[in-house]
Amino acid sequence: MRVWLLALMLVACVPEPSDPVSFGQLCSPPSDECRNDAVIYRDSVGRNQLDFTVSNVGDNTAFVSLQAFRPGESDVPIVTSELELSQGETAGQRWTPQELGVFSPLQIQLDCAGCEAQADFVLTSVPLECISDDDCGSGWFCDTNSPGRCVECRSDSECSLDQRCDIARGRCDPPDGEGTCQHAGGIPLVLTLMLIWPFLRRRRPALVLSCALVLTLPTSSDAAAPVASLGIGVGPQIMTGELGDLTQMGWGLGVSQELRWRYAGMRTAVGATYFLTNQNAPPFSKGLQSYFFQIGPRAFIPVGPVEIPIGVDYSRLGLASNTLVQITGIESGYNGLNVTTGVRFRWSGLEVRGDLEWQPYLNFPGQFIGARLSIALVPR
Repeated sequence: MRVWLLALMLVACVPEPSDPVSFGQLCSPPSDECRNDAVIYRDSVGRNQLDFTVSNVGDNTAFVSLQAFRPGESDVPIVTSELELSQGETAGQRWTPQELGVFSPLQIQLDCAGCEAQADFVLTSVPLECISDDDCGSGWFCDTNSPGRCVECRSDSECSLDQRCDIARGRCDPPDGEGTCQHAGGIPLVLTLMLIWPFLRRRRPALVLSCALVLTLPTSSDAAAPVASLGIGVGPQIMTGELGDLTQMGWGLGVSQELRWRYAGMRTAVGATYFLTNQNAPPFSKGLQSYFFQIGPRAFIPVGPVEIPIGVDYSRLGLASNTLVQITGIESGYNGLNVTTGVRFRWSGLEVRGDLEWQPYLNFPGQFIGARLSIALVPR
């Protein structure tokens, strides 16, 4: 049961989308407040992707050129976009990772001869495990046939003389007729692999998934210990404030564990919510995924056949694939509170939980309001 919960968390919470690295505006002709070029640095391992819009802010038809270079290495642009824009017209484009590659830093330059133009851009990084062999440990190699994957071998020459390279897996197979024998690792091995996998991926959700593993590990103690319960739930969530008009209602998944003694206890929870966005500015993707980790006290008030929980948690918010980066900024982590109440009904070893949540965060231009319906396993 708990392995199934972990698999469900992995499916719901590990995204493949790109993360914003930098954003800004270019102007031609340049001014003191707005340059016509920018040099962009990317610290993480990944491939570059640039979304941009170009606007004709002059009185005549504009012939605009936007180019990307490797600064200090060549005057030949990596990629060029040339646009013809009528007065007041705006056009948007995306330079893909296949065009921009993995170079860092990048220089982009806007030119509009005899006209006035502005460009808004967002550089995102499509995550990779590696770019070069130096990114892989233990003598492994970065696969050039399938970029971004660390492998033990890419050809037979990188294996021992009596071994062959399995190109699909990137592993050296043992000699024919031989193999290895090992005892089944069981659930602890599975959990260990799932724990280290997000870190190998170098993704920010790693912290959330790791906490999910900790929360779902079985615990035991001697007599007089608090009663532990494990729950999983889904529910809608909306954003308010400046982000409210740019996001649709999202849906989230959460896993929680409670330790309680009579009418008081503690709760920890992890989860993720996905929102569709409708912004016009770059980037052009239409999705935002948020992650949270929460911990805090609980009070339980019995009312007839049901119970009302009340709690205030510390909440850590993380953003991935943030398409609203021009409003929130590059920052991807925020601290705040989760104020919650709800109602519960217990039947045998199961408990049905309905919760309402309000989550304000420091320096975040919005708040979260949500509801969650959960099923929990509760010892009798």
